[in-house]
Amino acid sequence: MVAHRAQSGRFATWARGVALAVLVLLVPAVRAAFAHPLHTTLTRLSYDASTRVLSVSVRVFADDFGAAVMGRAGAAGAAAPPDSAMRRYVAGRFALVSARGTSVPLGWCGMRRDGEALFLCLRAMDQPTPSGARMRNALLAELFADQVNIVQASYGGTTRTMLFTPRDPTKLLP
Repeated sequence: MVAHRAQSGRFATWARGVALAVLVLLVPAVRAAFAHPLHTTLTRLSYDASTRVLSVSVRVFADDFGAAVMGRAGAAGAAAPPDSAMRRYVAGRFALVSARGTSVPLGWCGMRRDGEALFLCLRAMDQPTPSGARMRNALLAELFADQVNIVQASYGGTTRTMLFTPRDPTKLLP
């Protein structure tokens, strides 16, 4: 009877160890199953001719953006990266060049979080119409081969939609 209890105790210890090992191996798979399947951003560019202000709002998944800004996949946590890091990242991958060929200075006007999404704000003051400008939108393109960045540009009474993929260097705004 004593030998049976000892053997039963060893089996219980072994079973707990196996269960723990299976749990540790399954956690990454479960997290991957719940990760969003889309790699996309949505940028809304608007221009107010009366104030000559160009406003840009970029909606991006917080985990993807955090990983891109911090430079490693494990950086996607609950806290957003510092503003200075976000500004540097966006400035290196998102740009406008006016129809005259001059760089449009996009100032950082902040970030807000809404659930799993971050909304990044950029603004350019005293600008001519963006019509004929060239845009680069390579946000997250270095992370995902299937990245698609959607841009909705609204000015002059119309709204146009453009798509950027990792293969697109720049595109002409209508």
